[in-house]
Amino acid sequence: ASTRSLWTMDLDYRELHGRRYCRDYYMPNDELEQLRVTLLHQVFVHILDGELTLAPLEEPPSHVLDVGTGTGEWAIRMAEMFPECEVVGTDISAIAETESVPVNVFFEIEDAEDWDRPPDHYDMIHMRWLAGSFRDWRFVYDCAYYSLKPGGWIEVLDFDGFDGMVCIDHFPPESPIHRLFKDIHKAAELSGRKLSMDHLNAPDFMDAGFVDIRVMEYSLPLVFGEPSIDKLWLMALIDGIESSALRLLTEHMGWDPDECKAVCEQVARDMANLTKHPTTAKELVIKLRLVVARKPLEAPMSNDSWPAEEPLHMRTRREGDTPRSESASFKVPIAHTDEIDPQATEDLTPDETHDISQKGGAGEV
Repeated sequence: ASTRSLWTMDLDYRELHGRRYCRDYYMPNDELEQLRVTLLHQVFVHILDGELTLAPLEEPPSHVLDVGTGTGEWAIRMAEMFPECEVVGTDISAIAETESVPVNVFFEIEDAEDWDRPPDHYDMIHMRWLAGSFRDWRFVYDCAYYSLKPGGWIEVLDFDGFDGMVCIDHFPPESPIHRLFKDIHKAAELSGRKLSMDHLNAPDFMDAGFVDIRVMEYSLPLVFGEPSIDKLWLMALIDGIESSALRLLTEHMGWDPDECKAVCEQVARDMANLTKHPTTAKELVIKLRLVVARKPLEAPMSNDSWPAEEPLHMRTRREGDTPRSESASFKVPIAHTDEIDPQATEDLTPDETHDISQKGGAGEV
């Protein structure tokens, strides 16, 4: 493996309130956060029944891009699975493992908001856990479309911010979780990078030119029923409370750092206690959404002078480009839709799209 483009000048690290951050990104990149991300990778491979991706790759890919690769687990596993494929992981931080990894995986310092990928090059572009990373997701999707080969796939996976992290109605009114989550959302909006799943709606992918769009939702219980996964999952969630809150609240909401840490610790205790209750634990779920979409096989080769005069997301949606949507709960039957009229989904919320999906037949995750 190689660390192409890893120059000291590209790494803008700073210590804030006992955590290490890169540039203006709200999440830390220190060892504690790296461990948490590693745990999450294991959990979500488990959720997808051991699969790294749900993109239907008909042929072994030759070029794969992992945007926001973090510690690089996904990119490394893909390189192991496809030894003839060049897998590139990009991130603003240099925290990916580079020792004892496949020779066909490469890690590069790059901000996706300053897209610098070649046109018509990748068989697949993968993104996960990047809510709160970008000011303009439409631009990112336009860039991904530009860099995918005709017929190439994009896969994007994310949590539903903090609205979807926990059913906070189960916490008592006096619990600090209500103020904490409300202020985190407000701080993210003030920063210009919302924490939500708004970027995981089919129309946004259609506007970029993608087809064969599948939207899959999972309601993940805080307790899976498998002890080893339970522990990893709960550890990752609890450690993520301070990781998500500290910089946002101190920089945008005027919170005192010590107060923020104390509140996060109290919320973590409250969450851990609720998971021990046999009834409540079953009702505590986290929402996850995964979108898979394809660049049309008949798409013309991208213009090397991109961006073109007309922004890609302003292109007219082509007749017949219709998404499919699915909803699921982990390890239970899920509903599959027939094709959805794109006009019918324009103003739908995710929950309404979920309701449409109930009209289909049953399947398995």
